[in-house]
Amino acid sequence: MTDQFFEPWAGRPGERDMIAHTDRFYSMRYFHRNHYLFHKNQQATPESDSIKHECANPRLTTFEGGSVHFPWHKRGEALRHIAWDISVGQRLFWNQIAYEDEGMRFAADIDSERLISDGEIVSIAQIMWQTLKDYFSAFSMSPIDIFVSKCGPRLKRGRMSVALHIVCHVQVTAEQAHQLTMGFTLRMASEIDMTNLTVDKGIFNLDKRTANLRMIYCNKLDECPECKGDSLEKAGCSICQKSGFIVSKFTYKPALYVHGGDAPDTSNFEAAHSDFEACVRAHSLWVESQREVRADFKRPESDPEFERKLKKAATNTAEPQPQTTKSLAGYHEVQAEIRRMHPAWKDIVVKNITPKGAYVRVSVTGRGSGSCQYQAKDHGAERIYFKVSKHGELIQGCWSTKYSCAELMRDRPICVHIPMSVTHLLFGESNPPPLVLSKRRKLQ
Repeated sequence: MTDQFFEPWAGRPGERDMIAHTDRFYSMRYFHRNHYLFHKNQQATPESDSIKHECANPRLTTFEGGSVHFPWHKRGEALRHIAWDISVGQRLFWNQIAYEDEGMRFAADIDSERLISDGEIVSIAQIMWQTLKDYFSAFSMSPIDIFVSKCGPRLKRGRMSVALHIVCHVQVTAEQAHQLTMGFTLRMASEIDMTNLTVDKGIFNLDKRTANLRMIYCNKLDECPECKGDSLEKAGCSICQKSGFIVSKFTYKPALYVHGGDAPDTSNFEAAHSDFEACVRAHSLWVESQREVRADFKRPESDPEFERKLKKAATNTAEPQPQTTKSLAGYHEVQAEIRRMHPAWKDIVVKNITPKGAYVRVSVTGRGSGSCQYQAKDHGAERIYFKVSKHGELIQGCWSTKYSCAELMRDRPICVHIPMSVTHLLFGESNPPPLVLSKRRKLQ
């Protein structure tokens, strides 16, 4: 199974290796040479500070850890270097981030737990074409190009499945993107079999006004399906070879091109994908031309209006929490343990407790919920979270994409050991597993 669908993650190449090769890591060398590449333990320089000042937020992150910041007008050059790496077969892990105020394209992420036939892919693309036609009044005179990429058939959760990315060459706001996603999903549900088929609504973030999507031809680093990345279980895992991670052998590759104002036309696929650079540009989230900026968006009366979920009146206040959350086993106990970990978390509030198999994820809110101790700073709206292992390890996590917190968490997690009585409440176990202490970074 390992050879066919995925392989163990061997770790990220060293910086010297990336810079030394002339025919590989072309994009990495370009980003490094221009001070665009940021990674953990990096020493600040006047050049890197200047880049961060001009581009505070990352445009690319990698599943291996690290981020890339570069000026908006350099996006075409960045894509060209990535395309070269793809053309020579280099394994890449880029995740792309687009920002509303600069220009982000509309995209849809369709996931499944079953196979999707070629006929269904064409139908889905045509439904997207019809959705755009319904929402943009001048579509017939000025049609929107649609690019579909396909990942799989692949093994996911023990089933063979196919996933699709659809990128549409039209600039949208976050609200427009959510409205279009809802309209697209409604049309899909009325025309095709949606069994084990879902449209991911998480691409566009309303609060951050951003879009995130794995880039075409790029690999993904996944948690090992056998040991789940558990610090103790992975030591003897033959699937991931003790790394805790596996690399999927399947990437998103061009599958379909739809154009035309009067009827969906699927011809000219080869012309639209003439080389790797054309593919990377076509399937990118970043708006490239003024032609993609439109003023004819209008919700059809047949579609209900997308309503943004109301924020809680006081996200920075402690109590009260919903009774359903407070009544969860271990709620008060784990909250007390978190508050004892660090002074910045003394008023933190447990928002939700989610079982994840080998561990339990604890979502938090309130004062201190943005205070990340990997960077010793408050990330503001980008919250932290916690994981509790079956062996009583309480580990801080972080959702921030601006820093290398995820990589720091993977390499040397911030961790304390909590009483096994609390662990048993969270996992609902009566007999404690043997406790084996692992190497962790403790809070000072």
